[in-house]
Amino acid sequence: MSETMRAMIWQQPGEPLQLQELPIPRPGDDEVLVEVSACGLCATDTRLAPDNAEGLPRIPGHQIVGRVVDAGDAVDIFAEGDRVGVSGPARSCGHCAACRADQQPYCAELRRTGEQVDGGFAHFMLVDHRFAFLVPPTFADIEMAPLLCPLLRAYSALEQATAAGARRIGVYGGGYAAQVLVELMHKRGLEVYACLAGDDFEGQTMARQLGAEWAGGQPDAPPQRLDAGLVLASEAAWVAQARTHLGPAGNVFCTSCSPSWAPGSQRVADPPRSQIRSLFTELAGVRVRSKPRTYGLPEADAALAALPFAGSSEPLVLCVAGR
Repeated sequence: MSETMRAMIWQQPGEPLQLQELPIPRPGDDEVLVEVSACGLCATDTRLAPDNAEGLPRIPGHQIVGRVVDAGDAVDIFAEGDRVGVSGPARSCGHCAACRADQQPYCAELRRTGEQVDGGFAHFMLVDHRFAFLVPPTFADIEMAPLLCPLLRAYSALEQATAAGARRIGVYGGGYAAQVLVELMHKRGLEVYACLAGDDFEGQTMARQLGAEWAGGQPDAPPQRLDAGLVLASEAAWVAQARTHLGPAGNVFCTSCSPSWAPGSQRVADPPRSQIRSLFTELAGVRVRSKPRTYGLPEADAALAALPFAGSSEPLVLCVAGR
C-alpha cells in the first residue's frame, strides 16, 4: 500500500476544497483504517465552508462506505476486508451517563465525522471502531452511502414513534431514504401514509408499490388521522402540514428541521449504536434501490454545488476508490 493518499480539504472559510496528497494515517489502539469506496453528500457537509474557521483545516464527509485495511491493537471485532459504514457520530467519551445508557449522540464530548474528525472525502480515514458498522451485503457501496445520514435519523424517529404506541404513521418528504423507510415500515406491519411533493407523481406511485396505504402530495390529506408523523424534509412547512393530520395524541418527529423554526415537533438525534445495528439487520430484506449521481473525488466542489438542485430521489455520491 502506498504511503500517501489524496484528500479534499477545506483550508480556509469561503474557499473551494483543495485536492492534496497527504500521508496515510496510522490507526491508534481503538481505531480502524478504512479505505473509502463511496461517500454520500449531504447539506450538512457545507457547515464548515462559508464563514467559520473553527475546525479547519478539515476533510469533510460523513456518509461513508469502505473496507477495513488496518486496525489498532485493541480492535478485535473487525477483520481486514470487512465492509463498514460510518455516519455522523465519530467518537464519544464512553463513560458518561449518556454513553453508559447507549445514548452516545447525547454525550457532551461527542465528536462528529467531517466536523471535529476528518471524514470521507479522502481515500483513507481513521474511525473509532465503536462507530463503524458492518453494512448489509445486499446494498452496493453507492446505494448504501447516501442512506447513512437521513435514513439513520428517520429510523431513530420511527423507533421513538413506535415506542410511544404509534401504528398509523405518516412519512413526509420524498427521496431515497423515505422510500426505504416506507418499505421497511410496511414489512413491520405498520400502516404507512406517504405525503410527498404535489408534483412527485412517480414518488407517490413508488410509495404505493412499496406498501403505503395511501400516497399523496401537498396539500392532500390522508384518509385517516395519524398516530405520528415522520418529517424527513428540511422545510418547516412540512411540519405544519403533518400536525394537521394527527389524531389527538399524535406527535411529529422531525429529522432535519431545527425546533426553533419547526414548533410543535420533536427533534430527532442520531440513533445510538444498537439502533444502527438493528436497522442494518432489517435492511437485508429491503429491495428498493436508487441510482445515485456519482462524482470523482476531485469533483467534490461541483458535487456540493449541485446539492440544492438535485432531485429528491437522486442522491449524490463521491466514488472515491480509484478516482
